[in-house]
Amino acid sequence: MTATAPPSAVSVLVAHGAMMRGAPDGSIGRAQAAALGTEGLYVADTRLLSRWILEIDRSAFWEVGSVSEPGRRRIAMSPAGRRNQTHDLFVVRTQELDAGGLTETLAIRNLGREPVTAHLVLGAGTDFADQFTVRTDGRTFDLSAAASSLTVIDDGSLTFDYTHTLAGRTFEAGVRVTASIAPSVRREPVAGRFVAATLTWDLPLEAGGEQALTITALATAPLRPKPAAPEPRVPRPGSSGKHVPQGKSAQPKEDSALRRQSLRDLDSLLMPCPLRPDLTIPAAGLPWFLTFFGRDSVLASLLARQDRPDLLPDVLRALAATQGTVHDPASGAARQNGARAAGQRAGAAGRRTVWPLLRDGGFHPAVPDGAGPGGRSAASPGHGTAGARGGGVDAG
Repeated sequence: MTATAPPSAVSVLVAHGAMMRGAPDGSIGRAQAAALGTEGLYVADTRLLSRWILEIDRSAFWEVGSVSEPGRRRIAMSPAGRRNQTHDLFVVRTQELDAGGLTETLAIRNLGREPVTAHLVLGAGTDFADQFTVRTDGRTFDLSAAASSLTVIDDGSLTFDYTHTLAGRTFEAGVRVTASIAPSVRREPVAGRFVAATLTWDLPLEAGGEQALTITALATAPLRPKPAAPEPRVPRPGSSGKHVPQGKSAQPKEDSALRRQSLRDLDSLLMPCPLRPDLTIPAAGLPWFLTFFGRDSVLASLLARQDRPDLLPDVLRALAATQGTVHDPASGAARQNGARAAGQRAGAAGRRTVWPLLRDGGFHPAVPDGAGPGGRSAASPGHGTAGARGGGVDAG
């Protein structure tokens, strides 16, 4: 099966704040382990998939070519075989990310002269790890109250659900796996927080025929708040007030390969603001900074204002929405009126964390609740911690 292929490198897709880290053939994890390092499908700082392994006709299908964009890739796959050995099946695997998760389409072709039935097996599982729990920065987290579950629905879809209550606060997450053709579903043994299932399909293929199968893995719980009503936007002086579509420049500018690639990279980092999903902001960067960082987002928007003029107004609105309104000495930070957010996190650990703050000329590395001695409580549930100035550095 695909998972037995030694990965040459971690392959990354990113779009709309979602990130997928795995092997170049599109798989995540290994069949022998609940989770592998930092591989996974992440939405809002939460790992929604830590296993996503495809097997076809009990054979290993290797990547023989691919075409990739930041948030989408098409992979041509052929069974592993010896020289001069032929196979009837050929697969094109397309994976695409959006703000909710992953959509995958498999096009299975029969290249032979006789009808065949393709047997597909997909191993899907998750541990709902917060991104801070998979990083090697030496911290530990109290996950004793965390619980995962699996529900199989009559239409062949399934949902993985997760709850974690600590210090009176409950974090919930979920992912639903659906398919255009209903599979047979077999539950896997539960291993701690890891829950998994095996999905199987038998797809008949005529000689020279093709079948398409679409599978989605999308967040069910609102990991990010629901959008607030958008504020009326007042056109800037001298502006037409019209929205400039993504990928279009407000002003003609000399074109170059470097500029085009830079804009593609920037567009791949655009995402809904964690606390104001109706606003679009540039994330600070991959892999662990897919969130709103005050200084980073402002600087990126300023530098790109001629090509992406709508970014800076949204970033300023996001900063205004996250300004500090109280002074909270218990947070161990200068959270005062008018202070701007350093960074915002949406995962379970992030909602209990005082984030590193720029204070006294240096960064203060705060620790999440339950992360060993000295853990501190968040200044305000659901809000990023405010620092004395914009910007921030991740504790990891």
